[in-house]
Amino acid sequence: MTVNSEICFICCASGADSRDHIIPASLFVPPLPCDLLTLPAHYRCHNQLQEEYFRNIVAWLGLENSNTANILWEGKVARSLQRSRPLRDSIRSSLLRRINLVSPSGIWLGTAPGIQIDRDRFYPTLEKIVRGLYRHHLGRHLPTDATFIWAINEPLQGESRKIFQRCKPGIAYIDVFECRYGIASDDNIEMTIWWLRFYKKLVMRCSTRIDLTDIS
Repeated sequence: MTVNSEICFICCASGADSRDHIIPASLFVPPLPCDLLTLPAHYRCHNQLQEEYFRNIVAWLGLENSNTANILWEGKVARSLQRSRPLRDSIRSSLLRRINLVSPSGIWLGTAPGIQIDRDRFYPTLEKIVRGLYRHHLGRHLPTDATFIWAINEPLQGESRKIFQRCKPGIAYIDVFECRYGIASDDNIEMTIWWLRFYKKLVMRCSTRIDLTDIS
């Protein structure tokens, strides 16, 4: 019997039985980019991710900047919200909070929309994206015990801006996604940093940490 030795980029185990897009196909409108990258993965690993929920959140946050986000919002996202009352209520309450940030004279008192994100539904997709980018750009799999540290829409100021400028450009898809990344290591620790921007608006920074002494 032939055993499939391909490694799943999500769980790092052998026996991958499908391929999954590094950047979820649901973030795009047809036609999909011809260079939309995929990697070997277990169907069970990527099928359990709630990428529809993730898409609905980032598309809403990108409405002011991205034509793609607007098309999704008026089509697939609208239909998705009709099916999901909890998500619909969350976004509705967030819109009301934004309205309440406007002063009587019409001046915005705040700029970042507040939305309560279900971490268990949102972050697994982000981690999958980082694992895929790590595999694609660095040529190896990110261990399952790697530590992820996230920051959302962190201002590019001071040392943060210097680090960003030193990072390398990664894969990018017009109007939907772009990234930059950097890596540093010594004999004991490897650190990577990933800047992910969705729909020209939402910037997520992810740092990963790997203890090299645990890798034989």
